[in-house]
Amino acid sequence: MASVTVLPSPSSTSPPRPWVVAAVMIAISLAASAWPVATDWLVGRAAYDHLHYHLPAVQRFMAELPGVDLVDYASATTPGYHLIVAAVGRPAGTGPVGLRWIGLAFTLVLLGCVTAWASRRFSQDGHGWTGLAITLPMAASLYVYSSGVWLLPDNAGWLGVWAVLTLVLAGPIKGARWLPIAIALAALVMARQIHLWALAPVIVAAWLDACLRPQGEPTRDAMSLAEARAVLAPTRNKIIGATKALGAGLPAIVLLGALVVMWGGLVPPRFAGFHASTMSPAAGAFFLSLVAGFGAFFIGWWWRGFIAILRARKGLLIAALGVGALSALLPETSYSLEAGRYGALWSVGARLPVIADRSLLILALAPAGAVVLASWLTLVDVRTRWVLLAACAGFVAASSTNSIAGQRYYEPMVLMLCVLLAGSQPPTCEVAHIRTLRWLGPAVLGLVLAVLTTATLTRSGTMGYPEQPEGTKPLTAAA
Repeated sequence: MASVTVLPSPSSTSPPRPWVVAAVMIAISLAASAWPVATDWLVGRAAYDHLHYHLPAVQRFMAELPGVDLVDYASATTPGYHLIVAAVGRPAGTGPVGLRWIGLAFTLVLLGCVTAWASRRFSQDGHGWTGLAITLPMAASLYVYSSGVWLLPDNAGWLGVWAVLTLVLAGPIKGARWLPIAIALAALVMARQIHLWALAPVIVAAWLDACLRPQGEPTRDAMSLAEARAVLAPTRNKIIGATKALGAGLPAIVLLGALVVMWGGLVPPRFAGFHASTMSPAAGAFFLSLVAGFGAFFIGWWWRGFIAILRARKGLLIAALGVGALSALLPETSYSLEAGRYGALWSVGARLPVIADRSLLILALAPAGAVVLASWLTLVDVRTRWVLLAACAGFVAASSTNSIAGQRYYEPMVLMLCVLLAGSQPPTCEVAHIRTLRWLGPAVLGLVLAVLTTATLTRSGTMGYPEQPEGTKPLTAAA
C-alpha cells in the first residue's frame, strides 16, 4: 500500500484538556436530559420499565433500608444500581423526580469518562475535540439517553464495562492494579449480572501479559493463524496470569453466586419463567450487523486495515466473510416477537425479504460487520486486539443467553467498542480528507441518532403512574 506523506497541519492553539472536552459532553447531555427529568416526562418503553420495575424496586429499598430483602424485588437485574439510588435518596425522602436526577448521574459519569479517555488519546496530535465527536453517538443513542432520563440500571452497567475494559487496556496488570479491576468487576456484576462476561478480557490480558513485551505497533501477521497459535499456546506463566485474573474476579463471582442461591436462579423468582423461556442464538449475527451499520460512519478509522487485507490478506478477508455468513445462516434471524427478535433493526429487516426465516438484511450486514471488525482489529497492537476480541466473544456469548435480542442491549456496547478501537490506534499521518472523515462521520452518526431518539420518544404514548405497582411500598414507610 502506498505510504501517506501528507502530515497534519500544526495547530495554532494548544489542544483542549481532556477534562474540558468531557465537561462539554456532560453539559450537552445534562441540557438534553433536564426537561424530561424535571417535568417527570413519561413516554415509551423505558418509561414503562421505570414505572413498573425499577422505580418500585428503588422505592421498596428506600422503605426497607438498611435491612433490604433481596430475595424477590421488581427488577430482573442485580440490585446494585437500585440500592445506590435508594441510599442516596432516602435521607431526604426523595420522590420520583429526585430519584431520576440521582439516576442521571450514572449516565453523566459514563459519558464524561468515555469522552475524557478518547480526548486524552487524541490530544497528543492536536485533535482533542475528536474525542467529543466519536463519543456523540453514545450520548445520542436512544438506549443510552433513555437509561439516563428514566430509572434504568443499564448505564450503570455500561459504566462498569467501560471501567473494566479501560483498566485492562491501560497496560500490563501488575501489583496494586489488580485491586481496582477486582472492585470494578464486583460493582459491574452487582449492577447487571449478565456482564460477568467482562471477566473474559481480564483473563486474556493477564494470559498475554505473561508473554508479551509492552504494547507496540500492530504486527504484519495480525489476525493470522500464526498469531493465534502463539497467543493461545499455554505456558506456565500464562496459566499463572490467568489464575490471578480469576482471583480478581472471585468477589464478583461470590456476590453473584450468593444472589443466585437466594433467588434459586439467575433472576429474582418473579422473572424466572419469562427469562428462562428462550435464548438468542442470533446474538452473533445481530452484533456484527450493528458493527456494520455503525462502523460505516467510522470508516475513517478502519479503512487502512480494510485496504491492507483486501490487497494482501485474502485469507483473512474470506475467513471474516465466512464467520459473518455462518452467524446469519445457522440461526433464524427473521422478526419474531416470540423469540425476542423485535424492535429497531429487526423491524427494518421485517420489511425486507426473508427466506427460510433468515433475514436477507442480517445476511448482508453480518459478513460486512465481520470484515469491518477484522479490518479495525488489524490496526491495533496484539494485546489490545485479543483483549477486545475476548470482550466481543464474551459479550455475544452472554447475550445469547438472554431471552430478548433487543437492540437496547447491544447498541451501547457496539458504540463503546468503536470508541475503544479508534482510541487504541497508534497516531498516523493521514491526508486532510481522512482526518476530517474521522470526526465528521461519527458526528453525523450522532446527529442521526439524536433525530431518531427525538422522533421515537415524541411519537411514543404518554403514561401515568400506576396507583400501586407490584413490589412498591409507600415512600412514607421510609421515614
